[in-house]
Amino acid sequence: MRTWNFAIRIDPEASVPLYRQIARAVIAAIKSQRLKPGDPIPSSRALAEDLAINRQTVATAYKDLALEGWIETRHGGGSFVSQDVPGDLQTPVAKGLGFALTSAGAPAPSLPAAATRETMTAATGVPDLRLLPMAALSQAYHRAIRAGGGASQHEGHAQGHPRLRETLAEMLASTRSLRASAENTFITSGSQMAFYLLAQVLCSPGDRIIVESPGDPRVWSVFREAGADVVPVRVDDDGLDVPLIEAGLDPGSIRAIYLTPQRQYPTTVALSRARRAQLLELARRHRFAIIEHDEDAELQYEGPLPLPLAAEDETGCVIHVGTLSKLFSPGTRLGFIHAPEDLIPHLIQRRLLVDRQGDQVLELAMADLLRDGELVRHLKRMRRTCLERRNILLDTLQGALGAHLQVIAPSGGMALWIQCPGRDADAWAAEALKRRILVAPASRFIFPGEAVPQAIRLGFASYDGPELRLLTKGLAVAWRKLES
Repeated sequence: MRTWNFAIRIDPEASVPLYRQIARAVIAAIKSQRLKPGDPIPSSRALAEDLAINRQTVATAYKDLALEGWIETRHGGGSFVSQDVPGDLQTPVAKGLGFALTSAGAPAPSLPAAATRETMTAATGVPDLRLLPMAALSQAYHRAIRAGGGASQHEGHAQGHPRLRETLAEMLASTRSLRASAENTFITSGSQMAFYLLAQVLCSPGDRIIVESPGDPRVWSVFREAGADVVPVRVDDDGLDVPLIEAGLDPGSIRAIYLTPQRQYPTTVALSRARRAQLLELARRHRFAIIEHDEDAELQYEGPLPLPLAAEDETGCVIHVGTLSKLFSPGTRLGFIHAPEDLIPHLIQRRLLVDRQGDQVLELAMADLLRDGELVRHLKRMRRTCLERRNILLDTLQGALGAHLQVIAPSGGMALWIQCPGRDADAWAAEALKRRILVAPASRFIFPGEAVPQAIRLGFASYDGPELRLLTKGLAVAWRKLES
């Protein structure tokens, strides 16, 4: 056995997957400075041989470490500790602790941030900050401050400020056909907080949670942290394979199903009408929860706005999660939960453990923007812009690589799912990154051991026409590099 300057010990009987055990060992070595920035780490082949495990398990661990910023792969081969590792390692937090910290789970896998300002970050799909109604935002924020948004009389709103809950409920009722009210609407600091609170309320160790694959690892990690057994179910052209759940997964053992039915993340397909009905009936019959994420459904620019599952729910099974961050900017940390009213006190109780209330000034400002129609006007502008930019990207991709790609134009949203049969999507993404273009290959959205679709997710909403043409040119150059 080779000797490394850090120790990796794995336990095949542990509940934590082997690849996460490996990732945690490397992170621990970096935090303790046994591994320093620039130090090489073993190849996946060498480490797999030493641990007597499958090489793919080590490769999956390394992929997570790279996504989280702990390691990097250099041109010419080899993996090394990142020169810019997360956090400040000069004074490690755990250095002087005389007690053990919990290791319930490692940081959630996430898409890497852009390495430099020059990098075009097109990995998921975010709004263009240049299009924000800055004057209206600024005025609303100042009005909220002058109105005493942060004053003591507004403290204690762990459910969210009443004014925002009222105005948001009115919007959800009018545009999404939800039976929404201030009483069954809960404001969160972004959708990730919503999923965390729901996982804490709904899940006990060992509970089975069904999720989509490909899907969102950031949400999966929240359920894992609550001790749930997260089970992937494939997504096809009709969305989540509900017949597979009914036929092969014992619906009676399911605690909840998490899905993105209106525009599946990351593939953009919609859950078919037949499967929507089948899923609602399964939930009614077996009494499990459906958690639907509706992050950008309002950005529908072709065809009617799809109704959420919650609008068709007659039995109180569906929990609807949305966000205002996608409509303004990722920095606007406002999400919401629409749920059966009896669930709200449990969410409040969990939130009070970590956060007495949200940003009351921001919530009041957003309520103001909703009330005076600024949000609706901004949405109309965004729909027109997203449609225009989607078409530009589709046209330029068709001209540059059309014979090699399979792309179905989404009816809304801010990203494309681009299939490249016969091509290694990870290699294409790696070549693109060398040209300062960050895209998300399908391997980032699946479980270890699953067959990897050859596809990438490519966001377009944050770039204008000339920028999208430059983006496509870089992707085409990266493609041709792989052919050479």
